[in-house]
Amino acid sequence: MINYSELRLDSGGTLYFKIAKLIEWLIVILALVIPLHGLISSIISIVLFAGVLIYVLLFGLRLPFKPQFSLICLILFSLFYLAHIVGVFYSCNMSFALFDLQVKLSLIAFPVVFFLISAFFPGALNPGRTLIAFATGVVIGSLIMIISAVVSYSATGNPGEFYSSLLSDAFHPTYYALYVVMAMISVTWCWLHDCCKLSSRNTILYAISWIWLFIFLVLLSSKAGLISLAIPVIYMLYVLHQKTRSLIPMIGFSAFFALIFTTSFYLFPISFGRFAVVAKTIETVTPDKGNASESTFQRIMLWKSAMRILREHPLGGVGTGDVKQAFLEDYTLTGNTAGQEANLNAHNQYLQTSVALGLTGLLILVLTFLFPFIMAFRKGAWEYGAFLLLVAFNLLFESMLERQAGVMFYAFFNMVLFTALNGEVVNHPVRSKPL
Repeated sequence: MINYSELRLDSGGTLYFKIAKLIEWLIVILALVIPLHGLISSIISIVLFAGVLIYVLLFGLRLPFKPQFSLICLILFSLFYLAHIVGVFYSCNMSFALFDLQVKLSLIAFPVVFFLISAFFPGALNPGRTLIAFATGVVIGSLIMIISAVVSYSATGNPGEFYSSLLSDAFHPTYYALYVVMAMISVTWCWLHDCCKLSSRNTILYAISWIWLFIFLVLLSSKAGLISLAIPVIYMLYVLHQKTRSLIPMIGFSAFFALIFTTSFYLFPISFGRFAVVAKTIETVTPDKGNASESTFQRIMLWKSAMRILREHPLGGVGTGDVKQAFLEDYTLTGNTAGQEANLNAHNQYLQTSVALGLTGLLILVLTFLFPFIMAFRKGAWEYGAFLLLVAFNLLFESMLERQAGVMFYAFFNMVLFTALNGEVVNHPVRSKPL
């Protein structure tokens, strides 16, 4: 029997190789489109899912089945979604429960599809090209937003057009800040993977892209995004050390980053001024004091609501479909009119999951990050570890797995990097240890 895991995609024109090449490009195009348009990325995902499933059903029995990660891993990544299915059975609001399952569908669809891809089309996964495509999509998206802000500013004269939600009107600023930081991690990989001796002709392009992404991140004015900036910076320093075994490149990059960070602090005081507001809010926030319109104050109120609900339903939560109603009832009791009018969630995925599924659901969510992070650490796959830390940190401030923009981003890149971690793939990112 032919071992397809040893065949190259350019070996011929058979149906198998054509399908494998199509899958590879669908994955790359999806990475490009995720930061550009939600609907188009959903359509591409459906095409990818349908194509893989149909081909496997028609021809799967004729091919060797050698998945690059175990069935246990597939179950682990699917368990969070399966727990929400269980939560439907003790929910009263079935319509919202089914809607929530629809939003989170990528959490089980991507693990299943990548499990099949790794088994039948192992050569179709090119994580390097996928990361480059995503970074390109983020750069294109940021350029479009800046151009739109320039047009709006020329009409209104409002400098606020270049900041936060006015700048990123198609995506939540915190979500897009997550995309930007991931793009910086991707550019870091491209830079160091292509420029082992730091002398490639692409070095200037990578450097300009990194600086542009940093500036755009500052303009987004996301507090979580600016704090997350530490992850690509540390990743850059670590890989510089691994590649050069010298302190000089690390010192040079540190000085360079300190320069652009200090410069941006003075050029864009609006973005960094939000941290002063946070400190003041934390000092003054009480049940009857604080600025209800300030995001930090509002988050603290939402977190308190989530903790109250969790104390009443500690093990299984209120159910997948009754989360929204539970929050609205608490907002009414506590007089949180802003939360009630905007129908806000917990703005913390760990608390949001705890309210829906109890501590059981929280444990499952934590394991879906902890287990692969341990694997990434053991195998030296620092790009995957950086991704997991980035998402896990941002879940502290946003319920990102309650919205399509967050679900698809996490589910897609989690499986791209995890599958690459466990198999022989094209252009794998830099590792300090062999697999």
